[in-house]
Amino acid sequence: MDDFDDVIKEFIVESYESLDQLDRDLVALEDAPKDGDRLGSIFRAVHSMKVSSGFLVPPQAGMRRARRSEPDGSFA
Repeated sequence: MDDFDDVIKEFIVESYESLDQLDRDLVALEDAPKDGDRLGSIFRAVHSMKVSSGFLVPPQAGMRRARRSEPDGSFA
């Protein structure tokens, strides 16, 4: 097994942990929709998985960063 396989395995383990926490946070948010700490936890879990997954795609794969929509409807 090479180093990249180890990175993939670690990403999968961390993603499952993040998804478990995300599931609990989303259910709890239904009971307290204005809970800022819970919302922050949800954002961090999703953002962490997004950023981590970006390291797994080699640049030659042709993947480009998605453009982000700004509040005024423009794209960043």
